[in-house]
Amino acid sequence: MENFLSISRKDSSSKRNRNSGESTNSEPEHHQRTPAETVQTQAEVVEAQAENTVDTLQAGQGAKTNVGTKDGRPKRPKLSRVWNFFKSSHDKMYAKCLNCGKEYKTSGNTTNLSDHLKRFHPNLVNNVVDIDRESAENNSGSTSTSGGSSTRSSYRSISPFFKRENEYSESSKRKKQLDKALTLMIATDLQPFNIVNDTGFTNFVSLLDPRYILPSKFKIREKIMKEMYSDTCQKLKEILKNVNYVAITFDSLTSRATESYLTVTCHFVTNDFEIKSSVLSTKPLENGINHTAENIAFALNAIFIEWDIQNEISCIVTDNAANMLKVCELLKKKSLPCFAHTVNLVVQDTTSISPLKDIIAKCKEIVRFMKSSNVATEIFKQEQNTDTPLKLMQEVTTRWNSAFQMIKRILETSDPLNRTLLKMPKAPQPLAAEEIIILKEVVGILACFDEATTKVSGTKYVTISLVIPIINGIHKTLQDKIRELQTDEGKEICLKLLHSVQKRLFPYEKRTAVQMATLLDPRFKHDGFRSEENIKSASHFLEQEINYVERKEAELTGNSNIPFNGEDTIQGSSSNFSGSGSLFSFMDTKIQQKIKSTTVDVIIIKRQYMERQNSSLDTEPLLFWKVLLLA
Repeated sequence: MENFLSISRKDSSSKRNRNSGESTNSEPEHHQRTPAETVQTQAEVVEAQAENTVDTLQAGQGAKTNVGTKDGRPKRPKLSRVWNFFKSSHDKMYAKCLNCGKEYKTSGNTTNLSDHLKRFHPNLVNNVVDIDRESAENNSGSTSTSGGSSTRSSYRSISPFFKRENEYSESSKRKKQLDKALTLMIATDLQPFNIVNDTGFTNFVSLLDPRYILPSKFKIREKIMKEMYSDTCQKLKEILKNVNYVAITFDSLTSRATESYLTVTCHFVTNDFEIKSSVLSTKPLENGINHTAENIAFALNAIFIEWDIQNEISCIVTDNAANMLKVCELLKKKSLPCFAHTVNLVVQDTTSISPLKDIIAKCKEIVRFMKSSNVATEIFKQEQNTDTPLKLMQEVTTRWNSAFQMIKRILETSDPLNRTLLKMPKAPQPLAAEEIIILKEVVGILACFDEATTKVSGTKYVTISLVIPIINGIHKTLQDKIRELQTDEGKEICLKLLHSVQKRLFPYEKRTAVQMATLLDPRFKHDGFRSEENIKSASHFLEQEINYVERKEAELTGNSNIPFNGEDTIQGSSSNFSGSGSLFSFMDTKIQQKIKSTTVDVIIIKRQYMERQNSSLDTEPLLFWKVLLLA
């Protein structure tokens, strides 16, 4: 009985209709009532009849004695709990639902409001209980006189039998915890806001905790999520205040509604030597139709100012598009082309070769046919004769490795796939034996590119120091592979890739940021480089960096006389103590000796690091430096 509670006080016309056998809350003809709905309706009828009796008793008593008032007016009945979920208009003629915002005419009663709760917010129905039942119980033994006759009526409200345990109040700690957990689930799992209206979900939550009332999607979107977002932003800003350098990645995207958005992510290393990444913003582009460098630069700069990181940006990672490079020029920030995107361009350079282009087109046609035919899919499963049959994979145009995976899967299932195609009357022709041989060589050639893309796409470990070693690894693999190939098509593809690697990937070894990262990675150091010239360049930059760090530490400790790059940076333009005849000229000799000593110290520090044995390939570089610096 506790699952069915009274909704609200019905108007007098509803009571008359119920007494005459009519229902004011009739269901559509096509809807068949469940047993639960039938019991609930019967309960409401009993409640309405009981209320009618109570109203009669209270009206008679008020007419005679005006009990409960100081000025002689009848005591005003308490409001229905339906009003917990509605807000009345100023003229009291309309009420607005606090859950969904819809408005209804009240006409002095709560019938329309109750019906709205039943239809659109069924999870709230069992929690609405009229408060004014106590007055009925208190008057159950009272005497009412009307027209000279005395009638004693006894009535005991049945609400306690329908009333279940009270729900959490809006201000309770538990309610707030559950609301936040629900909102976090929606954000983390990308669930729609209207999940709170789904019958299955509401029933599940009600079973978990009957006292918890789900908030409306309006409240989640406009209040809870905004508050949580504001708190999260504030916490992230506090973290970024203690970060000296951040790297930025950004990309533009288009929604299904053809709206252009810009997503910006910052990457940084904490004082505990941990890599962190945080999405700073996803905002629509102003004048989003034109993805011009000016539009993107304006949007990026606004985001940098919002997060107060303008001076902490070490570089911006972009794709190789001309407008993206211009964005960095406009912002006066260092740019670093995305290595994974460049690898994608290298592989796509080979797709123009006729034999491979034609074979890939044939593979796409086969996959499209298999995906569009349920019969072919079922036969394909049977032909594999295994408990875990494999599915064919489709190519995604913007990701070269999806074509690689498509070809690889076709080769893995070539025999059952060919048998399936031969059984289907309108199927495309299976791959010929010569085509399969070429594809096998292509997979062997492209395997190193697939591995490279996977490794540099990680987010939990350092990736920039992998770039130069990966480039040299790809180059050597292709050189070794070309001697093993048997088909002319395979050799042509391999030669094309070697040329593209030299053109697109070799320039990374000349970039300062990539050089320094490789040199400071204890797994690679100078052994990761291909060119001796680039090793010398990186070594020189490392000495300058060590000198800079030494000078910064000296400034912090109060010893700011250590020069930077062999020059005294605090020397004035006109000094009374300068000149060859000065009494203090002997200090020049000592300062020069100190400069040489500092330079020697830098060289020694670098040499000590370089002469250490390289760490194993499974070493985490940041952990290595954490242990070394904190030792």
